Amino acid sequence: MLYDSISERYAAALFEIARDKGALKEWGVVLRGAAESLRSHPFMGKALFSPRIPPDIKKNMLSKLFAGRIPKEILSFLYLLVDKGRERYLTAIQQAYDEKCQELEGGVTALVTVAAPLGPGEENSLAGALSKFTGKKVRLEITVDPIVGGGALIRIGGKMIDWTISGHLERLRKIMSDAALRGG
Repeated sequence: MLYDSISERYAAALFEIARDKGALKEWGVVLRGAAESLRSHPFMGKALFSPRIPPDIKKNMLSKLFAGRIPKEILSFLYLLVDKGRERYLTAIQQAYDEKCQELEGGVTALVTVAAPLGPGEENSLAGALSKFTGKKVRLEITVDPIVGGGALIRIGGKMIDWTISGHLERLRKIMSDAALRGG
């Protein structure tokens, strides 16, 4: 996917700079905080991600919000995203950056989408199963979305695992459609 390759490329660049400066964890925390601040702020996020707002105004907003509060390299990185029209990728870049940090430590993040919140026992069981599957320590990042209808959609290590009811139904529909086309 284009979205993944863009996110990966920017995350890799930021990761290399942070590693050279010995600031991998610090920058990860700052990047996560900046992304969350922009997503959750009622005005800033909408303005930053709007194609109607000129880049200079977006960069001015970022400066007022973050200058002196975050490392200048990360602020420059945010400016670069704005200059290149890539600011909408910030969350995906932040997630890819976190994944790179975990991989360095021998772990991996699983992005899990479920129809309803999981209980602590279910989370531990899923993390354990995915750890066995990958051979790495797995950190779950869970999103609730009723559209999956049950089961789970899991993105881990560049792979997509569709254990959703809607996914199973779609595969069944395709099998039946293919069988009907073949006359069987």
